[in-house]
Amino acid sequence: MATTPRASSLWTGHPGVAIGRLAFGLVGDWLGAHWKDILDVVSVVATVAAAWLAWLAIRRGNAQAKQSADALVRERRIDFELDQLDQLHTHVMSLAPFSGPTAKHLQLLPDPLPMLRAVMGEKSTPEAEAALQEARRLWGYGPGSLYAERLPLSSGKSLGEAVREEVEDAIQRRLNERDQSDGS
Repeated sequence: MATTPRASSLWTGHPGVAIGRLAFGLVGDWLGAHWKDILDVVSVVATVAAAWLAWLAIRRGNAQAKQSADALVRERRIDFELDQLDQLHTHVMSLAPFSGPTAKHLQLLPDPLPMLRAVMGEKSTPEAEAALQEARRLWGYGPGSLYAERLPLSSGKSLGEAVREEVEDAIQRRLNERDQSDGS
């Protein structure tokens, strides 16, 4: 018995194939009619995504620029303070350690340096002022005495040794701070 061809060209013997061809035909027809609309939507989505990524890049760039500027300011401040401390150390090690140049460099530094500030007559910590007053009372050296550097303190150090130690500690703190900022 011979089979006669079916009236529908979609029919190939299985109903799923016919439905698939019909669906593809409908989708293909719809895509053919609306492909420009689909491209417009994809273009808008891509533009919005690109604008968002650009905004994120600008924010990150601004944050990095601020960090760089802050690091540069911090580095310059540390270098300035190290220079002032170096000159202060030179004056403290000289024959007239508590003279005018020492006061000038001391005013430019934010460090407490309590013993040196007390010796120079600037505002200092109560402990440093009390130790200096006690040593002056015991040993009879007045403010501005040529021998003030040798003035013994209750800690067993001379005034000059205590001041030099303060300045050297301040230098070491700055060097450590600079090393930490270089590593980060």
